[in-house]
Amino acid sequence: MKPAEFAKRRSKIEYAQRKSRTWKHRAMQKLIREASAVVVMSAGRVIGWQMQNGQIVCFKQRYRNEDQAALNLAMIRASSCRDVLPQRAYYCPTCNGWHLSSRA
Repeated sequence: MKPAEFAKRRSKIEYAQRKSRTWKHRAMQKLIREASAVVVMSAGRVIGWQMQNGQIVCFKQRYRNEDQAALNLAMIRASSCRDVLPQRAYYCPTCNGWHLSSRA
């Protein structure tokens, strides 16, 4: 399974069952088994999954480049009413992509 397909299926699981932790846990375990992925942890927290080909799928939303991350950051700031908003985009060496962070 390719990392992009894994990430897409993971996001569908997250969206479909936001309230049912048991179902979500089982669905994620099945996805991890099907992809033959290995859970990557740091400081006791899951930070991603490593695929058979060595690529890593991060837990956070991944953007291909800094421009896409900055565009999404601006859209979130303009339309969101949340208390904590993302402050910046940063490069992730784990997945070679960009993520948003609420830290300054």
